[in-house]
Amino acid sequence: MTMVATTLLSTLLGYAPPSDCKIVTSPPTIGTTFRCTSTFPSLGRRTYSVYLPKGFEKGQRLPVLVFLQTGEPYVNGLFKNLGVYPTLDKLFGDSAVNKFVFASPDQVMPSEPESSRVYYVTGTTGKFAKWHKFVTKEFPSLVWKRVMGNVGEQPERMAIDGISLGGYNAIQYALSNPTVFRAAACMSAAFYGPGVGFANKKLQMQNRYSDAELAAIKARVDAGSLKLRIQTSDAKDPRGKPLDSGPSTREVSARWIAAGLAHDVILDGPATSPPGVYWQGGHKVAYWKTILESRFRWHAIELGSISSP
Repeated sequence: MTMVATTLLSTLLGYAPPSDCKIVTSPPTIGTTFRCTSTFPSLGRRTYSVYLPKGFEKGQRLPVLVFLQTGEPYVNGLFKNLGVYPTLDKLFGDSAVNKFVFASPDQVMPSEPESSRVYYVTGTTGKFAKWHKFVTKEFPSLVWKRVMGNVGEQPERMAIDGISLGGYNAIQYALSNPTVFRAAACMSAAFYGPGVGFANKKLQMQNRYSDAELAAIKARVDAGSLKLRIQTSDAKDPRGKPLDSGPSTREVSARWIAAGLAHDVILDGPATSPPGVYWQGGHKVAYWKTILESRFRWHAIELGSISSP
């Protein structure tokens, strides 16, 4: 970043953001949007996007929403197609809405093969475990300290959300860390598990947690420290594979109901939709775009407000 650009950002924000962050000017936003590249202990150099609401000041202890992208190489283009930043501008234009910071890591680096996105899925060892640590600890910590200019290791309140493959992981990371996130949601989550998940039923969301583990998660949910929402509009992958949402979301919800795990489940389409036929919108940007503002509003409510020290 040039000295002029750094000075401009310092003037706009009241502080100098990390030198490896660049302001995004297209599309124009009321809030401030960054594209950054930083080095993390677990995954090395990663690119990511951060949106700060209008009026944000250094050290303002706003909640953080971590947003996980799909398994496709959309990168920042997905946000443009979805209208993420204009939607946040509109939402925060309502003075009654609690503001939060939006932060989203890219699923792959430009230099990585597309197959690297499978590391987003999760596991217990190797690169799967590294992604877990990156999403739940390292990434929000860097956003909190370096981009937002706060003191302390982590945001006081965090939420997590995601689309498709990112939705699977958003829920999985929240259930595995029920004390870390205040709210967790997903859009058209790949609960059957892409890639390795197809062959390994243990990675399918409805089989991923034992009854004892769900009971422990239930205790946190009952205590009001974690809210869950799962939402979808599609039935089956058109190629015939049970990719995600319709069948698997119903199965996951049924398992959670049996375990007494409170959650919101939204099925935006007729339950009688035939196999291989998408419900309204389908597994596409067109559907996700229609529900985006309501999703962000839900997170704003669940995260609440945190005043500056």
